[in-house]
Amino acid sequence: MAGEEWLTASPYFYPTDSLVLDAKGMLIHEVALTQNGKNSPLKFDYKNDILKINLDKTYNRNQDYTVYVKYTARPND
Repeated sequence: MAGEEWLTASPYFYPTDSLVLDAKGMLIHEVALTQNGKNSPLKFDYKNDILKINLDKTYNRNQDYTVYVKYTARPND
């Protein structure tokens, strides 16, 4: 099944420059930072069902960012 996700997040306590997501059984096609309606590609690594996204900068507490992920879910894999 093809899917798209927009995930808005912010660091809870410590500043961070990455986002780690559980992404079991997926093919990741695109990861981008969404700002003002535009997508900027982000580097990512996907192995062992974990998607690690390198953000464009270090975000501090209460500083929101939105990540776009385009994927294909393969629940039987």
